Amino acid sequence: MLVKCIKSFGEQIKENEIYLVLEIYCNLENQGINYRIIDSDGYPALYKEANFIIVSGKVDKMIFTKRGRSGIISHELIQDFYLNKNHVDGFWGLYFDEVSSELENTLQEVIIELANSENIEPPILQQD
Repeated sequence: MLVKCIKSFGEQIKENEIYLVLEIYCNLENQGINYRIIDSDGYPALYKEANFIIVSGKVDKMIFTKRGRSGIISHELIQDFYLNKNHVDGFWGLYFDEVSSELENTLQEVIIELANSENIEPPILQQD
């Protein structure tokens, strides 16, 4: 899925730039939606969907899961972490708390696969 920024957010997301969506996070209670993208700093962050318009709605290899009051649409490799790991925040909790080569490799694989499905160059992930 690709989105185009219509409202900049500092230097992280820039108006008229196209971003690859890694995840769609929905608060089912208040119907808020956020997209996780690789922003202009190379960081996988959540941004409000109101800042974007959808350019391509492809969701190949992405699956939906419900966790409490949230609905999450993300790549099956990321979902496997949500379903099978003990960390309360699944893949992203592990990624931000204890970055490992396994997590970085998984994320890079997801980025490449999603970018290839959209026929775009994969965004560059900032390595810490």
